[in-house]
Amino acid sequence: MNNNNKISNKKLSKKESHSNKIEEQISNNLFNLDNEIKEEYDDLEEEDFFDDFTEVFDQKKRFLKEMDSEDSKVLDEWRKKTKDKRKDKSTVEGVLDLSTSKIIFRFINKGYFKSLGGIISTGKESNVYYAQTDNKEITYGINDLAIKVYRTRTLDFKKIKSYIAGDRRFIRRAGRKSHQIIEQWALKEYKNLTRAFEAGILVPRPIVVRRNVLIMEYIQKTSEDKNSESIAAPILQRIQKDQTFLDIAHKIYPKLIEEIKLLWNKAKLVHGDLSEYNLLCIFPKNAEEKFKIYLIDISQAVLNTHLSAHQFLLRDLLNINNFFSRIETIEPINIIEIKDLYLKIVGYKPSDKDFLQFENDM
Repeated sequence: MNNNNKISNKKLSKKESHSNKIEEQISNNLFNLDNEIKEEYDDLEEEDFFDDFTEVFDQKKRFLKEMDSEDSKVLDEWRKKTKDKRKDKSTVEGVLDLSTSKIIFRFINKGYFKSLGGIISTGKESNVYYAQTDNKEITYGINDLAIKVYRTRTLDFKKIKSYIAGDRRFIRRAGRKSHQIIEQWALKEYKNLTRAFEAGILVPRPIVVRRNVLIMEYIQKTSEDKNSESIAAPILQRIQKDQTFLDIAHKIYPKLIEEIKLLWNKAKLVHGDLSEYNLLCIFPKNAEEKFKIYLIDISQAVLNTHLSAHQFLLRDLLNINNFFSRIETIEPINIIEIKDLYLKIVGYKPSDKDFLQFENDM
């Protein structure tokens, strides 16, 4: 019995020691942020620094309290299991890490929004959160915002680096480290959205980007009741069997082709990953109003002078044709053949070489 007691006490002592180490680590992670903040903002101008570290820490505490409850629970659970301070720089659920949290409450401090709301969407590359602002002067008069947070650990770096490296706008900026690639990816979407918006294409209006966080316009579903809760506009994939969509699908297809044409000729861009998963549809409330199709997720979009631009365009057109060919509508949809679509958009038919390569890739 005595030996068993000694063994039991020894195990308990080890557990207590391990627990104390974890507690000490969590304490360091939460309270010794001064050096991390200096390192995080060492490339900013003086006016961008927080004046008082105490204020920063207080904002961090407020932010964590206001954070979406699901993410907050995950964050708390993760911290309890932390054994290495370097893990604080990995992403909670691939999205909200300490570095990202600091960027978000920095935006809160500057008045862009009050706090993060619910999750609008989740994906392989990012999560998008809903937020509201009280300061419309810095958000172009937009009240409802979408906060896109790019994942810092689960991105396909090889894939996105190829899109960045081939874009002449980012040749001098393209970095090799993962955090640099993510920042360029977020900046690329901001620049692409700006180009498209200024060209008159329906996209969420971009507001500001900082590292892996992009603030843009929130596209909401049209509602008859102005007092009803804000609902995000649906992607085409989710409504492909809804009668409301099927009734106007024959009108949506040609409208979408015109948007692709406008994107190519006026914004000088090609989406590069266009499909029913990154198109939002807003239905009209009455006969006087028109439906709207919004293009989203255009971080991979490239200039139409890109070496692979024509291949990307052909792939986009194929995706759209395939989707609208699958759905069953009362009014028939006049699906245009790929080569004729290409001619309609670019002004000439694809070369035999481009089309052969396109067919081989498919």
